[in-house]
Amino acid sequence: MNAKVLIQNIKTELEQKGFKIAGENEIFIHTLIECFISHIQTQAIVQVATTGTANAQSGVGKII
Repeated sequence: MNAKVLIQNIKTELEQKGFKIAGENEIFIHTLIECFISHIQTQAIVQVATTGTANAQSGVGKII
């Protein structure tokens, strides 16, 4: 997860809706996204389901 990419995407969406990105608003967006990503990276549980044999496995991971 890349905080800079997510921050830019959110800022773009907000600007398209008329939200002004300046000063405290920008600090708020950066802080919120950095905390959000940090929380997911440190607190998320990834549930993985695999199929196949011991030599040929495939799987899917899901954040729960």
